Amino acid sequence: MFRSKVGVGLDIGTEKIKMVKVTRRGNNHEILGYDSIFTPSGTVELGNILEPEKLGIELARLKEKMGIKKEKVIAAASGPQVYTRILSMPQMPREELKEAAIFQASTFLPISIDEAVIDVFPLRDIEDETGKKTEIFFVAVRKNQIEKLDLACQIAGLNLAVIDIEPLALQRVIAGERENRAFLNIGASRAYFSVFNDGSLVMHRSLSFGCSAFAMSAGEACSGYEFLESVDLRSGNYEYFINDMINELNRAVEYYKMQFKNTLNHIVLCGGGSRMPGIDEILMEKTGIKFELAGISPNILIPPDLEEKDKKELVYEFLIALGLAVRGVV
Repeated sequence: MFRSKVGVGLDIGTEKIKMVKVTRRGNNHEILGYDSIFTPSGTVELGNILEPEKLGIELARLKEKMGIKKEKVIAAASGPQVYTRILSMPQMPREELKEAAIFQASTFLPISIDEAVIDVFPLRDIEDETGKKTEIFFVAVRKNQIEKLDLACQIAGLNLAVIDIEPLALQRVIAGERENRAFLNIGASRAYFSVFNDGSLVMHRSLSFGCSAFAMSAGEACSGYEFLESVDLRSGNYEYFINDMINELNRAVEYYKMQFKNTLNHIVLCGGGSRMPGIDEILMEKTGIKFELAGISPNILIPPDLEEKDKKELVYEFLIALGLAVRGVV
């Protein structure tokens, strides 16, 4: 049977580097393989690449394990070095929007414009007392991080084609309604809260908590995330971390409600932190918002011989890499 082109998703985290390979099958995407290795100590911190040369050597090892040759690789920029904002601009031709947004960004970006890689995505046209405007989603990433990611991939012999952001990857592969929904992605050292309205990303905020705090509190190594599946969140041992998580999440939700004059009734929970039993129930009790554990979209074809524990691992750890890989064959 004719096999369409292959896409590779690369998700570089503080604790693990994950890679997924997919191909297109009609309207579906078939997973050809996936694997991970531990991130070398000191090479990545909160999404920031510190030692691209050392990271590149380890990426080459994962590339070899996965049998990657010249396939297109899609990676994600992540961490606090990704800056996002909704901007309201006077209506103008699309090619002029980005230039105008960059000029406006010089007033609020915490870094110099020259230090950033910037893109904009029009969301909707609106009209107020000052005239016709266009709302855009603005995203900027530190240029030196893009350069370090590119260098690490060059050293590994990977064909880095596109750099994406994590919520867009999740939106492609998580089951459920695609027009209006929110994600809480709890990783090792950070969490991310993202909201889509009418299929467009309108909010993406980095939160300061991660699931490694729960493991460390119990005296476990940060890399032992399978341990999180036995955490008893109602024991009282984790009350401080839960309250901290709830307070920060509530602030993000309230900001969304004020910014968009909209309610938020449902959040999809994903990432390594979703391993903790009952975390969806506790979040719902504390916030009044329904939380649902993420599942993979039915148009993603999973290897038929995959055991149940491996399917769970795929959901807990590989959703971002999977969504990045899918972009490579869209």
